[in-house]
Amino acid sequence: MENKDSMKELASQLRCPSGQQAEAIADNMFASNRRMIEQALEDLALQEDSKVLEIGFGNGEHIHQLLDTSDSIQYWGAEVSQSMFDLAMAKNQLAVDSNRVTFHLVDGSGLLPFPDNHFDRTFSVNTIYFWPDIDLSLREIYRTLQEDGLLVLTFVEKEFGAKLPFTQHGFSLYTDDEIAEYLYQIGFKEIQSMTYTDDTTSKDGTPVKRTFLTVYAVKSENT
Repeated sequence: MENKDSMKELASQLRCPSGQQAEAIADNMFASNRRMIEQALEDLALQEDSKVLEIGFGNGEHIHQLLDTSDSIQYWGAEVSQSMFDLAMAKNQLAVDSNRVTFHLVDGSGLLPFPDNHFDRTFSVNTIYFWPDIDLSLREIYRTLQEDGLLVLTFVEKEFGAKLPFTQHGFSLYTDDEIAEYLYQIGFKEIQSMTYTDDTTSKDGTPVKRTFLTVYAVKSENT
């Protein structure tokens, strides 16, 4: 029972870090997810003047790497955790002050506080498991992307994720084909996926060889 309760608590913290554990959880998530984040940034194919949205930015440790791609890139982030919002603000204060970075605290419903056709890049790493309505979330991403805008979603492979003890508590796991079908129905085009493996430490401290996926798609309003 104690182990089950601890895995349930871990799952809750991964969904929305809070309280005294929040900073330690954030550091652990960044270390564990670093390879996935780097892959997502590579797949974004950032360009000068890119307007980028990230859903679930965690402690924001990686944002400087994104901004270093070009001086003209602008970044917006949406996050459900007040603790992560505060940490990311502290780590990126200069970029916030110079208006290159803007953070938003959201309610987790999937609705986004941004205008239509605003971004040319949107990405998210290891967050789709927590979206209560994935169809709504993807439709909101579609709405806020510009024509020909690129979406990159990076997440653990369903079969691998199902073996982790903490994913039994409130995680929704997907295959790349399942995500691709959602994207296709919404109107995304040029949907592709790539499979990667890395050696990392699981969120419960266990060394693992992880299989993760990147699905990317382009907004097209032409039928």
